[in-house]
Amino acid sequence: MNWQFWKKKVMTIEDALRHERSDLKVSEWLQLAWNHHPEDRLPPEVLNAYLLDRFLTGVNFDGLAVYWENNPDAGERDVKALEKAGVHDVAELVRHGLAIRENEDELDALDQKIMAMSVRIQDATHQYIRDNLAAFNSVQAS
Repeated sequence: MNWQFWKKKVMTIEDALRHERSDLKVSEWLQLAWNHHPEDRLPPEVLNAYLLDRFLTGVNFDGLAVYWENNPDAGERDVKALEKAGVHDVAELVRHGLAIRENEDELDALDQKIMAMSVRIQDATHQYIRDNLAAFNSVQAS
């Protein structure tokens, strides 16, 4: 891994949160953290934020069915991540989606509900990061 790249080229998570396109910059920061650090070496808070971002991006681009097909480790991990970020109602929708996976029409309607909550999920993710800033800063310092 090119640790020097990580230290020199990546803006801090605080800068990403303050950026006018924080949606993109935070997502980019989380992706780089995931790519440059083994999962077992990431603080759980950073892993949780990464899972939230992956979930939001995946569902918005492909819908739940394709997202779960592409990420077989998702599902319950996402439910827990959403709960930790305080979006319990979205976590319940995802839990319901896991139970109705085979019903395409109902799952499509659920996709639309979750997509309509995108800004809330993103805002909750950003607040979760702010609430756990020390964990995120420790990743950049490593």
